[in-house]
Amino acid sequence: MAVPEKKASKQFSLSTTFIASDEVSQIYCQPCDEDGTRLPVHGYCTDCKEHLCKTCFKAHKITKFTKKHTLLNATSMPKVLQQPSTSIYTGLSDDLTLPCLKHPKEMIKFYCNDHTEFLCSVCVTLEHQATSCNVNYIPDISGDIIDSKEYQVILNAVNTTSDKFQQILKDVKNMTLKSNSSLKDALVDIKKFRQEINQRLDVLERQAEDAAKAIEQENNKHLKAVEITCEEVTKSLKISSDNIKLLNTTKQADKLFIDLKLAEKTNKNIGKNF
Repeated sequence: MAVPEKKASKQFSLSTTFIASDEVSQIYCQPCDEDGTRLPVHGYCTDCKEHLCKTCFKAHKITKFTKKHTLLNATSMPKVLQQPSTSIYTGLSDDLTLPCLKHPKEMIKFYCNDHTEFLCSVCVTLEHQATSCNVNYIPDISGDIIDSKEYQVILNAVNTTSDKFQQILKDVKNMTLKSNSSLKDALVDIKKFRQEINQRLDVLERQAEDAAKAIEQENNKHLKAVEITCEEVTKSLKISSDNIKLLNTTKQADKLFIDLKLAEKTNKNIGKNF
């Protein structure tokens, strides 16, 4: 949650260790240290039993899950390292491995219902504080997603959109075939009149052929673009649908929750463009 500074390997033990008062500066922020970033301590949380840097200390006061914790400033905090932390910043679920888009070094742990966005601890602290947003810790809410109504609704919506794109591709193919067929018929009719108005018909034939080729090329180009788009979207939605089904079957609630929400948002965005 803090701004990264010089990296350092974890060389201190989290077991209780005495440190003299003039060596307090050697205690580092425990949540940040677990990510390989060593920052000087600013205070201490008696509930989490962790020493905190200035940023983590401030976040503790406003984050929904820690704002009621008891905090001690630098002069009142213990001068010894405590037992390993039970803070929300450690002990992440094995499924919470998706990096935050805004803060790539942080993992997504929260979901804002008001903005329908996935959040890391930094996002919660800076942009989605509990006083203004309805933020939930994903493991606390993901358990109900297995075989839920929301799971069925989103999965059905994804499948419906996939079917829609398959139908679009089919319709465009049919229209292209009819258009190309009509162009060929027109060229045949023009050639029949060539003997009657030979000179004029030569000009018309060349103009018609050029126009037909241009239209045919444009039709084929459009078909190819639609075909590629439809195939890519269909493939992507199929993969998403299969993955959602697999996560639901294997009861991986956290991943299923994230993939469902991502699929829902993607599906809505796709639907807006067609």
